[in-house]
Amino acid sequence: MELYNIRKKCIFCESTSLKTLLENDIKTPLGCYSVDYEKECYFIPYNILLCEKCKTCQTKYMGNLEIIYNYNAGYYGTIRGSMNHLFANFILKNKNNISQIIEIGGSSGELANIITKHHKVKYTVIDPTYYGNNNTIANIKEYFENVKIDKLNADTVVMSHVFEHFYNPLDIIQKFISLDIKNIFINFPDLDAYILQNTYHVLNIEHIYYVENEFLIKLFNKFGYDLIDIYYHENHSVFFNFQQKRKHILENNISNLNTEKNTLKFLESIKTKIDTVHEKINKLKQEYKDIKIYMFPSSMNTIYFCSLGFDHTLLSGVLDNSPQKIDKYLYGYKLKCFSLKEILSNKNENIAVILNGGCYNKEIDISAISSNIKIIYI
Repeated sequence: MELYNIRKKCIFCESTSLKTLLENDIKTPLGCYSVDYEKECYFIPYNILLCEKCKTCQTKYMGNLEIIYNYNAGYYGTIRGSMNHLFANFILKNKNNISQIIEIGGSSGELANIITKHHKVKYTVIDPTYYGNNNTIANIKEYFENVKIDKLNADTVVMSHVFEHFYNPLDIIQKFISLDIKNIFINFPDLDAYILQNTYHVLNIEHIYYVENEFLIKLFNKFGYDLIDIYYHENHSVFFNFQQKRKHILENNISNLNTEKNTLKFLESIKTKIDTVHEKINKLKQEYKDIKIYMFPSSMNTIYFCSLGFDHTLLSGVLDNSPQKIDKYLYGYKLKCFSLKEILSNKNENIAVILNGGCYNKEIDISAISSNIKIIYI
């Protein structure tokens, strides 16, 4: 089984002028989900490439999709919980221009259900892991790249936290043009905020590139789609509404402005934070011999922190409030997931909790925790 391929050209401008940002390859798990303890986990090399032409940063090694996405995506918390309703409202503002929708991804069907409740529109979800409603929502259980164009008929495409996962996004946009798609709605991770505010969910096995929000706008404009509307959600997501204004592709070159500087600063910041957290843990262990150390959350944020050098053997486990994760183990590191709520209410043990949730940290109320709980901020 092939675990990965090596990127040879830029994901967006196809230049072969690529510069490696890490001096040496490291290794990273080939999954970011929760598993049973016995589950075999795979690792692949990791490095970052900078395109010297368009200044896109992108992962050098592309993992096996069948392993990376061998799970049903779920969410927990107010930021993600409110996101689908807000994105649906963002789309429905333009419902008079929409007659048929293709949603790429959307495995739970929640977004589709919200939209079709308020707009009686033909709706098809394309997702090999779809597990939602099959009564009113059509489904093609396949990757969008593999679906034949003659099977599709729609004027609108919806993607929620999907476009950043495509290995060949230019082919995807070309397919939209071939399908004569008029409206594109994208819910995209706010990578500008992630990379500046230390949310460790950028440039990993799933979010495989870092481009600025302005670059994404220029990219779709190059292919004939103009930005009509935009909305920023909690430093977590950006909603884009693009409409087709012309069918010819512009020949202009587009480029990111600050990706190289921001990425290098991001990597240096992680190194500094890892050293600082190691120091704090060592001091706590000297003061409290029996202290238990946990890290929140049980997700890519923690996997990335460990991949970049944090000593995961210092942890007694990881924390989350998602019922899907509790009592499971973090992929690759076999760290058991415990309930964040229960650990923070423990008054009998010496405990340290490392908050590594980035924009999710603000969802945690630590005002009432007892003095035996030590909080380490990242």
